[in-house]
Amino acid sequence: MRLFLSCAVPQDISDYISELSKQLPKGAKYTVPHNIDLTIKFIGNIQEDKLDEVKERLRKIKFPAFRAMLNGIGVFTEDFIRVVWTGLTPSEKFDDLHVQVDDALKGIVPKEKRFQAHLTIARVKYVEDKQKFLDAVKKIKVEPKTFDVNKLVLFQSKLSPKGATHTPVLEIKAA
Repeated sequence: MRLFLSCAVPQDISDYISELSKQLPKGAKYTVPHNIDLTIKFIGNIQEDKLDEVKERLRKIKFPAFRAMLNGIGVFTEDFIRVVWTGLTPSEKFDDLHVQVDDALKGIVPKEKRFQAHLTIARVKYVEDKQKFLDAVKKIKVEPKTFDVNKLVLFQSKLSPKGATHTPVLEIKAA
């Protein structure tokens, strides 16, 4: 079973990200609005009999609700463009949350070497002119829209030719 943990993103933010994606140059495959999320941890494939243990460990995570703000636009990575994203602040709140999740899942899922809070605007398969693509991305202005981070959702993700289907299996509310 394929799992990931994310922060809920309100509909108005998803809609805004979807509108931003329309400004991207050719080569970008836009994220479907209902699949826009702030992934705190991609857990990946685990055996079904481990699900209860994962849920039990994640239920122990405690975090205060906080306000997040969209902050700029970028790509992973400029050498080999695969993702266009918008950043989020306050980054230290997301970093703390990510560390808690990594610690909670120790022994089940490897720790990540690096983490950057972001919302994926689009995925990129091929760019003919990398510099032209990067220049176009850098011209996109991201409004400093805000939203509340007040719960985490553990999703099961099923992939199909029609795209991913995400089903919530656990919600963790802010303390």
